[in-house]
Amino acid sequence: MRSGSKRIVSRNVQVERLETRTLLAGDVGVELVNGALHISGDELDNHISVEAGAEEGTYVVTGLPDANGEDTTVGGEASVTIENVERGIHIGMGAGNDAVAMADLSVHGNLGIGMGPGDDTVDLDNVHVGRHALLRMGGGEDAVNVAGAVVGGHLAISGQPRRMPPAPETGDSGEAPPETPPASHISVAGTEVGGMLAAVTGGGDDQVDISGSSARWGMRVHTSLGADSVSVTDSDAGRHLNIGTGAGEDDVSLNNVTSHGGAHVSGGLHNDDIEIDNSSFRGLSIHTGGGGEENVTVENSTVQRGLSIRGSQGVDNVNLSNVEVLGRTRIATGGGADAISIVDSIFAGRFRLHSGADDDVLSISGSTFEGPAMFAGGQGEDTFVDDNNQYLGPLAENFEL
Repeated sequence: MRSGSKRIVSRNVQVERLETRTLLAGDVGVELVNGALHISGDELDNHISVEAGAEEGTYVVTGLPDANGEDTTVGGEASVTIENVERGIHIGMGAGNDAVAMADLSVHGNLGIGMGPGDDTVDLDNVHVGRHALLRMGGGEDAVNVAGAVVGGHLAISGQPRRMPPAPETGDSGEAPPETPPASHISVAGTEVGGMLAAVTGGGDDQVDISGSSARWGMRVHTSLGADSVSVTDSDAGRHLNIGTGAGEDDVSLNNVTSHGGAHVSGGLHNDDIEIDNSSFRGLSIHTGGGGEENVTVENSTVQRGLSIRGSQGVDNVNLSNVEVLGRTRIATGGGADAISIVDSIFAGRFRLHSGADDDVLSISGSTFEGPAMFAGGQGEDTFVDDNNQYLGPLAENFEL
């Protein structure tokens, strides 16, 4: 063992604690409580790594340099080895700009990480968790990166706290100075989850990326205020996929995604872009949220049951290309000068479209409607462009041809 390290071995004692010291650099404490490893940080910047030891149930906690080059200590030492860990790992880093890195290890039981206030980073690389993994970030510019992990239960990642801080005090002008809330950046790649994969963020321009991953019980992503970006690619969402963004100019992208149950995508107020490509769903529901110019694009995708697209007040642009829907289809864009384009698509069930008030344009080309089709425009001068389509069932429309 290298100089400056300690080893803690549990025998019959239930709790073992290292004496903490007051240092200029951050210092973390470690203790073994009934077979669970507990790591606690202080109010300073704490950067640590947790690695597997030479034997099963053994972990090495090592202090790393912080942003100022100051080495974090572990109970006043450079590193500490903990043995006989059998019931999970629980980490609470406290205040400060903290970082936790875990790589190439297995956790028997639950993994819980709470970062507290500050600009924090959590990196999990090739970590296997037997039960649930909960990663809770505090207020600050936070980043979570999970790659090549296997979680037997649920994987839950929460960004900013749901309760936002109070508004800043007003200045001499009587107006509060503008302040952009800190953002959360969440990345999950190449990860298998036996339960639910959930990512929740608060205010700020947040980014959530899920790629090459699977979650047996489903995936849930919810963001709040701010210009948020949500991307899911090359992933199996299991039983259900639920994505919701709050107010702000948000982007949602789904590419090569499978959901064996329903999928629901909801945008908030302001201008949102929702793009779905090369994906398959049992059912698909999209709600743009309204209040701005909303863009919905679905391409090269299959919906086994129903497809529902619902707009609101504002300009809605809906584009369907090479889409096959085996159940019913319902599109309602609401008020605003809306544009709906349908190209090279097949609709096996009943098809109903209502464009709402204002001057709307419906363009359909190279598509097949096997069931009854109804196209309804609302108040305003609406236009229907019908090009080389097949209507195998009854057709009803009140657009201008």
